Amino acid sequence: MTQAKSAKIIWAEKIKQLLSSRKTGYIIIAVIILCRVLQQLYFFNTRNDMTYQILGAQYLLDGHGISTASIVSSDLSHIIYQPINQWPPGFSILFIPFYFLLGKNYIAAALALGIACAILLVFFGRAILKLLEVPYYLVNLYSLLSGFFGYYFYTKPCTDAVGITFLLIAVYYALLIIKKNNFSVKNTLLLTLTLILSGFIKYLFIPLAFIIPAYLIVKGLGDKKKSLSKTGLIVLVSLIVLFGSFLLFQKTTSGTVGYVKQPERGFYPENLKSTFPFITGSFIKPDTVEQLLPGQTKANALLFRSFQIISLAIFAFLLFYFLKRIRKNKLQKTALHDDLFSISTLASFLIAAILIFLSLRVAKEPLDFGQFWTYVEEPRYYGLINVLLHIGVFALYYLYKSAKGRYLRLLFPLLLFLMIPEMFRGVVFTSNRLLKIKNEKYGWQYEQDFQKKGDSIIETVKKRQSPKKIILTGTSDWMTLRVSLYSRLPFFTEVEKLLSIPELKTSEPITLIAIIREDYQNKFKPFVSSPDVRPEGSGYGFFFYSFDLKP
Repeated sequence: MTQAKSAKIIWAEKIKQLLSSRKTGYIIIAVIILCRVLQQLYFFNTRNDMTYQILGAQYLLDGHGISTASIVSSDLSHIIYQPINQWPPGFSILFIPFYFLLGKNYIAAALALGIACAILLVFFGRAILKLLEVPYYLVNLYSLLSGFFGYYFYTKPCTDAVGITFLLIAVYYALLIIKKNNFSVKNTLLLTLTLILSGFIKYLFIPLAFIIPAYLIVKGLGDKKKSLSKTGLIVLVSLIVLFGSFLLFQKTTSGTVGYVKQPERGFYPENLKSTFPFITGSFIKPDTVEQLLPGQTKANALLFRSFQIISLAIFAFLLFYFLKRIRKNKLQKTALHDDLFSISTLASFLIAAILIFLSLRVAKEPLDFGQFWTYVEEPRYYGLINVLLHIGVFALYYLYKSAKGRYLRLLFPLLLFLMIPEMFRGVVFTSNRLLKIKNEKYGWQYEQDFQKKGDSIIETVKKRQSPKKIILTGTSDWMTLRVSLYSRLPFFTEVEKLLSIPELKTSEPITLIAIIREDYQNKFKPFVSSPDVRPEGSGYGFFFYSFDLKP
C-alpha cells in the first residue's frame, strides 16, 4: 500500500468517526434546521394559491365554509360565497390552529406551518434511514448533503411542501409496519391520517396515497403475512370512503371533482418537450448549471436537453428493473430497502404518468409576460421524487457493500459525489442569509408593507364613506388579494369592467377601490381620468383609486 493511499484511508476513517458521533449528529440537525428556516424566511410569500386557501380558512371561521367571496358586475353589492375547488381543503384546515396560536397573523401562521413541516421532513428522512439500519455516519451524511438542497417546493412558495412532508411520514409508517410485521392500531391510524392529510393538500397526492395500502396488501398476500394485508385493507377502505366522500361533495357543491384551469382540451405532444429532468435535476438543478454558464443560452439549452434524455433513460431502466423484480419474486420476502425502492418507483411512475397525461390533454396555460406553462415542466411537482431519490441513494449502501461488480461498487460513491454541488450551493445560500440577516428585506415583508399601505388608505375611505359597502379590485391578483385578506374586504375579479363603468351595476350604494399597477396606468386611463374617480394615494408601484357607485 502506497503512503498516499494509506493517508487517504486514515482521513476517510477520521471523517467516518466524526460523522458517527452523536454530538456531530445534533450539530448537523441544528444547522440543517437553521438552513430550512432561512429558506422559508427568504422565499416565503403566499402567492395566489396560498392566499386563496388562507381566505378559505377565514371564511370557514366566519361560517361560510371553505369558500371565496365572489362578486359579479351585475350587482357589485351582492356577495356570493363559492366553495373553493381549485385546491382540496387540507391546507386551510391545518392553517387554522397556527392562525389562532399566532394572534390571527396569517403571515406568521403560514410561515410557522411551513417551518414545522420542513423540520418534520428533516427528522423523518433520517428516521427512514434508521429503519433501514443504515450506519449512523451515513444518516448524518445524508442530512448534510440533502439538507442544504434547494428543493423547488421550498424555493417556489406553494403548499406542496406540506403535502410532501405527510407523504414522507406515510412512507416511514409503511416501512415501520412492514418491519414490525404485526398489526398496530396506532401505526395504522397514523398511516391513514398522514395519507389523508397529503391528499387533502393537493389533488395530485390523492392517487399517490393509494399506492402504500395497495402495496401492503399485495406484499402481505405474497408473504402470507395477515397483519400487512389487514393493515393495507383498513387503510385502503378508509381512503376510498374519505376521498370518495370528499370528491362527491366537491362534485355536488362546485360541479367538479378536481380542478384544471385551462379549459382547452386536445392532444398536445409538443408540451412534453419542456419536461423537467426530474432525476438528474434531483442531483444537479438546471438553474445551478445556468448560474455556472451565465448568458450561454445554446449551451444551457443543450445541457437541459441532455439532462432530459439522461433522466428518461434512467427512469426507463429503473422501471424495467422494478418490473423484472416483480415478475421474478412478486414482492415476496423482500428486504426493507427493496420495499422502499418499490414504493418509490411506483410513486414516481404515477406522478410522471399523471403529469404526462395532463400535459398531453390540456393546452398550455398562459402566464404573465407572454409565458406559457404545462404540468410536466413544473419542478415542484416532482418534489416527492427528489426527496425519495436522496433517501434512496443511502439505501443503496447495502447494494454497495454486497456488490461484486466494479460498476455497481462505483454507483454509491458516484451518487454521493453528484449531491455535493447542490450542497455547496445551499451552504453559500445559508451563509449569505446569515451575513445579511439584519440588512435584508424579504419579499413577504415588502408585501406586508404594501398591505399596511392599502389598509391605511381603506381606513381613510371608510371614515369618509361610512356606512357604504367597500369592495376591492385590481390589475394584480397577487397583490390585491393580499389587501383583501388583510382588510377582510371582498374582491371583484373582473377588473377589465372598469373600462366600461356604465356596465357596473349595484343594488346598494358601494365604494369600489381599484389598485392599479403603475405599468397599467395607460391601459386604464379612461377609468383613472374619469372625473368621478378619486386618487387615494400610491406606493410600491401601485396607485389606489376610489369610485362611488349608486343603484
